[in-house]
Amino acid sequence: MAVESMTGFGRIEGSFTVARLEQTLSWCWELKSYNGKGLEIRCKLPTGKDKLEKIVIEEIRKELRRGTITANLSQKVDIRKQILEIDEQLLSELSQLNKKFIKGGLVSSDPLRMDSLLTAPGILKIVTEKELNSSESKAIDTAIARDFKKALRMLSSMRRNEGEKISRILKEKIRELGREHKKITKCLSSRSTSISRKLKSQVKDLLDSKAAIDPVRLNQELALLLVKVDISEEVERISAHLTACQELLLMKKPVGRRLDFISQELIRETNTICSKSNNQRLTSIAIDIKVAVESFREQIQNVQ
Repeated sequence: MAVESMTGFGRIEGSFTVARLEQTLSWCWELKSYNGKGLEIRCKLPTGKDKLEKIVIEEIRKELRRGTITANLSQKVDIRKQILEIDEQLLSELSQLNKKFIKGGLVSSDPLRMDSLLTAPGILKIVTEKELNSSESKAIDTAIARDFKKALRMLSSMRRNEGEKISRILKEKIRELGREHKKITKCLSSRSTSISRKLKSQVKDLLDSKAAIDPVRLNQELALLLVKVDISEEVERISAHLTACQELLLMKKPVGRRLDFISQELIRETNTICSKSNNQRLTSIAIDIKVAVESFREQIQNVQ
């Protein structure tokens, strides 16, 4: 498994014809995937297909590790031969009621015609679905489950393709950060010389003033000042973080969370450099690194 995106889509249509009933059941799976902290699965299934939810969840968990996944199944029945059914009991009741009204003088003595009775609500209905037997239902569910797996493979393929694109972008961002790191390393060398020269000058002026000086206290203050402006550790950690990012991109397992953590550490190191810097050039480079890291982190948000 190389770098994989959390964005993907899969769509598969299928059908199953029951010759005995002269009807065809058609369906469509639509799977969508987008960013998520963990793995969240949402199923939307037609009435009567609830038992497919277990298969959907199990297959997704086998295939994916992170992302919000929606699985939507829609279906329809195509009837080749429609059947008309008459509610004979209701028809008989209406006919008897009509005779009763005639006998009571409530309506005209003319009996209701059959065509009038058939237009009464509920008398005549069209049967659009006929009952499947257990073997037919099982065969249909098997076909629907098989098509779900196809849609899932399609979604996974798209996530991998998107992941390859993101991986190329991330590698370029790491190279960019590497170039900025070289600049800051070079700047660090000249900065150390400048700070040392400045401190020596200030100490010389202080000694020349013939003021009372505690040598121990002076050494302590100088050491403290050097610690406050020293950024060598931050620069070394940035180099280590960039190496770790390169190694993670080669791993065959989900690395999105680790990359996100490292990007946060890179931002923390650059913030520290900015706060310690007393050099305009150094501050400018640190800001460029921070901007590049922010761009790097934006891409990571879509990595599994």
